[in-house]
Amino acid sequence: MAKNKIKILWFADNTSHSNDLILNLDNKKYKIHLVSFAERASEVEAAGFTRLIRNKWLGQAGSIFVKSNFLKKLSAEIEPDIIYGSYVIGHGYAAAMAKNPGQKLVVSALGSDILVKRRLTPYYSYVKKYTLEKADKIHSFSKQISEMIDTAGDYQNKISTFPMGIKGEFSKPKPRKKREKFLIYTNRWHRHIYDNITILKSVRKIFESGNHHFKLIMAGEGPLTEDYKNFVIQHHLKNHVEFIGKVSYEKNLEMMRNADVYISASFSDGTSRSLLETMACGAFPVVSNIEANKPWIKNDCGYLFEVGSSADLAKKLENYMQNKFIAEYYLHNYNMINSEGLLKHTIEKFDKIFKELID
Repeated sequence: MAKNKIKILWFADNTSHSNDLILNLDNKKYKIHLVSFAERASEVEAAGFTRLIRNKWLGQAGSIFVKSNFLKKLSAEIEPDIIYGSYVIGHGYAAAMAKNPGQKLVVSALGSDILVKRRLTPYYSYVKKYTLEKADKIHSFSKQISEMIDTAGDYQNKISTFPMGIKGEFSKPKPRKKREKFLIYTNRWHRHIYDNITILKSVRKIFESGNHHFKLIMAGEGPLTEDYKNFVIQHHLKNHVEFIGKVSYEKNLEMMRNADVYISASFSDGTSRSLLETMACGAFPVVSNIEANKPWIKNDCGYLFEVGSSADLAKKLENYMQNKFIAEYYLHNYNMINSEGLLKHTIEKFDKIFKELID
């Protein structure tokens, strides 16, 4: 068993998922050495929690392979009890390359590293297989990801499936008051996988049916933003759709607290933290019928709509506007998140995994 603090060689980008984990792990229990592709400073570094080892050349899987001797040497020098890699084909692959005999490896499969079809090329298939076979434990964000991992090899006994919970404490939400226009909010990135065009087509259908009592606010940005704006102009929706760009964490929660409805139309996903946050904040979730969303939408306390179907999404939005849902959905959703969807629940599960590996 490891003595004193448990040392973890932590491979991860400068993202909220990884930063939240590091900043909320018990620093009396863990000593973390972070290796990151990111060149910019991390909030983890700013908090003084860890010594940051920054290596910009790790940005591509090919570079990781070339630098495998460096990674193994680094791991030998630090002598970690655990090596952790976030995202199977990136930092997870680097973590697998760093593993020396006798060391324990944990990797997290976040979603696009497993589910996105372009990751099925022979090269990425090799990288995934190498990383998953090297891992002693595999953390999966959702049942769908776990099933995809298991079809790639005999990994069932390695997999632990649980979401990345949301940070902070949430006050009990209040019922939404009737207003002149229903406020609809979405915050997914403007990329094909999030299928925001289906959201825009659904509100166009509602508008063309004669219902003008709504406003859609689209946060986020990406390569499809201009296409979305052109669609809005073309279909005369400028008074009903507003683009607000990238928003801060605090602004995002404020929007969720104010919105009547939250929409996500993604084709595939891990357990979406935005979905968990909107449930905690009291907006009514209307999300695509994918495996990652199903466990969270129950008892008419949210709606699942057919993936890619603007007609079904429009119908579900109309149902909400006509009050066809459980009146106290917001309390059910709030209680559900507080019992199983918070970051502290995620930390407890990682604590258990790390402890089992070093005992």
